[in-house]
Amino acid sequence: MAINPLHHQFIIKQRNIALGDRALVAIAAQVEVRSVLRAAPLVVAHRLDDVLIGSYARRVSIWPGKDVDVFGRLMADTIGTLGPDAAYELFREALEPYADQDRLTLQPRSLKVEFGPTRAPAVSSIREAAKEYRWDSQRVERVVASIGDVAFEFSVDVVPAVVWGHHYGIPDLGRLATGERYRTGQWLKTNPVKLTELSQQRNRSPRIAGAGAYVRTVRAVRQVKSHHLRHAKPSSLYYELILHEGFSGGAISGDTWADITASALRYIASRLATAAANPVCDPVLDQPFSPAPSATEVEAARAVFDDQAGRAARACAETRCQAAIGWRSVFGDNAKLHNVFPMPEGCRGTGAAMGAASANLASGGTGERSFGAG
Repeated sequence: MAINPLHHQFIIKQRNIALGDRALVAIAAQVEVRSVLRAAPLVVAHRLDDVLIGSYARRVSIWPGKDVDVFGRLMADTIGTLGPDAAYELFREALEPYADQDRLTLQPRSLKVEFGPTRAPAVSSIREAAKEYRWDSQRVERVVASIGDVAFEFSVDVVPAVVWGHHYGIPDLGRLATGERYRTGQWLKTNPVKLTELSQQRNRSPRIAGAGAYVRTVRAVRQVKSHHLRHAKPSSLYYELILHEGFSGGAISGDTWADITASALRYIASRLATAAANPVCDPVLDQPFSPAPSATEVEAARAVFDDQAGRAARACAETRCQAAIGWRSVFGDNAKLHNVFPMPEGCRGTGAAMGAASANLASGGTGERSFGAG
């Protein structure tokens, strides 16, 4: 158990890696795109049942934010009644208004609608999203008033899908020798909707200070990956599936954010060491993660996570200020802050305690109160 769990600093770290008001902009953008789809007779005739999926639906996105995924389910069709190319064409026609604005990009599997500071979602979409997701009215008005500053470069990716038994089919892709991807004309089985449900269920227990530990640990690991393995494979989803496995099996545990983070990092490092013989699986389909990372990529990731797990373990055993230095090294920075993990009050950036302030903490003084309640 961590000698100095630094609860308040972990709470601030969680806020520092979160999207903040950017999340409202991204969610409003997908509400806008979905409204365009619902106004298109061609896709509506196929019983369109569109839904938000991906990291935003699972609430695991971190700063600076990424593309938003919309799952365009055509519930009147199955893999035997409609081909991938025909389904793709239905969505291309439905999203034609964005093509007229030069904001639609056709990708092999999905259709990308671009957003940004000069292409922010409409205010009406922000207010509509506020109703759907029950956002705080003051926060909504703040975003509306400063939309030009809050909006950022991202896209809403619409993925066509049809029914495949209890799951769904999306266009399968092949890759040419040049690296270019193309639709094979076949369907690929998937179920991101069920994965969202499993994430919500997994987040109910364990809890730390009343908050679900799973989602916040996924975000924390995403930050570690972003800082130490930026742009490197495996993807963040691969680590998320490892965490789901570890939490579900009881291998990841802890009563504080420090302990559960250290446990998670150690589990990931050990799991990467066995991935070749025992592949990481999608918990919904119970199939190996695809496309599988190469042995070289997995080994490089294992070495990094093994190192960070060691740093986390040492931080759990350190004095208060030195523990914070250790966690700073683990979490690193993002595009917003040089260090996402704050130093406790009374500690220098070097990890040394500040004499009088340190004594004040030891005698029950102001301590960490400036960071607020967690």
